[in-house]
Amino acid sequence: MTLSDVANIGTFIGALGAFVSLIYLGLQVRQAELNQRSIASQGVAARITDIVQWSAEPHITRLRTRVIQGDTNFTPEETLQLAFILRVSILSLQDTHIQFKSKLTDKTTMESTIAGTRPLLATPVFQAVWMRGRANFAKETQDLVDKIIRETPRAEPVDIVARFKSDLAAVMA
Repeated sequence: MTLSDVANIGTFIGALGAFVSLIYLGLQVRQAELNQRSIASQGVAARITDIVQWSAEPHITRLRTRVIQGDTNFTPEETLQLAFILRVSILSLQDTHIQFKSKLTDKTTMESTIAGTRPLLATPVFQAVWMRGRANFAKETQDLVDKIIRETPRAEPVDIVARFKSDLAAVMA
């Protein structure tokens, strides 16, 4: 075996090593991407959980119940609280939408966020609050929320207790 043959074998082994390293690097990049998506999705879930917990606060629950039941008489303070409730929900929707467009969250996460925002946007009260507050959001978010409102049937007042009792009777039957 000549020195040239040994050099060629060395070059081949070096190229093979570089190829294996590139494959490993590709796998590592893919794993990092999956981890990043997982972290983003966990962030969405944590934020939504926080919103749900906040929504369970008695003063917020009372206010939301009145909206669901069709009440339209609110004090100035309650009107401001309604604006804050909607803002929190829209900011969550906006962030999830940005992450979805960046491929950091999946379609299921985006659809779940929309589904969680839809009941608010279906009520005339929150639609009125949106009309006043929409200018505080980016055009893309305005368009998304407007689309959700257009595609969502307007909610009729609901007696929550009667609906629950009806649902419970159906389950028990």
